[in-house]
Amino acid sequence: MKTFALTLLILAGPGWAQTVRPALQPTQYALAPGQHGTVRVVPLALAGEYAGQLGPIRIRMHLRVNDQGDLVGRLDGGDFTGIKVDRFATNYCDLSFRIPTLPATWSGVANPDGSFTGIWRQGSQAQPLNFERR
Repeated sequence: MKTFALTLLILAGPGWAQTVRPALQPTQYALAPGQHGTVRVVPLALAGEYAGQLGPIRIRMHLRVNDQGDLVGRLDGGDFTGIKVDRFATNYCDLSFRIPTLPATWSGVANPDGSFTGIWRQGSQAQPLNFERR
């Protein structure tokens, strides 16, 4: 199955546009077949390289949209490389994922400059982990 790219202009109400995104912003999306004849939409703008700091550990996040239109990624940092990031969820400017091998989760929100502000949760611990685009 093929994934198609589409550029949309997002029109938003005044309050939402001022606090979250500019009122008119060109955004590219991947359109991919979903379940039961539906179409999934993934923001292509999320794909890229990011870096953040989790305590003393420098974390690198690599995101891409695969041929099925799914957002996939991996994390590198400290003494680990290529840890698979699983179960991405996107909702407007929100992004979250989990790492089943740790187990850990991260959830955050996109900022206008392309960075993410979020929280890393592992066990009963929660720490800030923000990512900047590289």
